[in-house]
Amino acid sequence: MPQDKLKSLNSIKEDVYALYPNAVKVAITFEGERITVAPTEKYAVTPQTLEE
Repeated sequence: MPQDKLKSLNSIKEDVYALYPNAVKVAITFEGERITVAPTEKYAVTPQTLEE
């Protein structure tokens, strides 16, 4: 894969993770004009958080 394509894909990856900062994995599907984004996010929940 040419270096410019890798740089572009890395830029897209950084932008997506900026939109979903808690994501540990993001799946993006392009179907014609439709784009589906499915992030898998991870949160740390403490007992104090649950009591609030």
